[in-house]
Amino acid sequence: MSANGPIGKEAMEYLESTSAKRVGSRIREIRMSQGMTMAQLGELLALSTDRIQKYENGIRKPKPEMINQIADALGVSALALVDPVISNYYGVMFALFEMEKIYGLEISYDKNDKVMLTIRDSDNEAGKELLKHLKHWAEEYKHIRACVDSASSDTEKAKLLFEYNNWKWTYPKPIQDKTENELKELRKAQLQEQINKLEQMKNALDATEE
Repeated sequence: MSANGPIGKEAMEYLESTSAKRVGSRIREIRMSQGMTMAQLGELLALSTDRIQKYENGIRKPKPEMINQIADALGVSALALVDPVISNYYGVMFALFEMEKIYGLEISYDKNDKVMLTIRDSDNEAGKELLKHLKHWAEEYKHIRACVDSASSDTEKAKLLFEYNNWKWTYPKPIQDKTENELKELRKAQLQEQINKLEQMKNALDATEE
């Protein structure tokens, strides 16, 4: 999925409709990095150049068996060609590799020799946008942890954890609602400021007439 893809219900349709393009772009990227032509790849797979071109352009999506064959021909893991699925460690790794490419994810060690994953606020526009969302998450997580730590009962803790999970399950609606409310409050404050200025001008005129 591209960094600027849709959200909400439309995202599911978008993911499905663009899946072939993402697979195709990965095939093209790996093939070209190896200096291999479409004709050469097609020869290894006993496929026409036209078929390879259709795969790479996302016109046709190769079936799982064909993806395995293409991966073998390119000498890479089949996981490098498909959308990452994070139900296992290898899928998580390829998801992180994808984030490195798209969002500028960096991996390093901190002073205690612990692994750190960082999205730096750099020239990567997709990375900047993702960083905003990560900050929203960090704020919500910090808030809920503080509330849970001070909760007086297990029932209250369970309620707080449900609210946190619901925040994730309905994302990005919570931040959209928050932004909308903040804009409403800002507009109200601006309107009140204008009203105050008009009243001050009226009072000044009234005082002059007296």
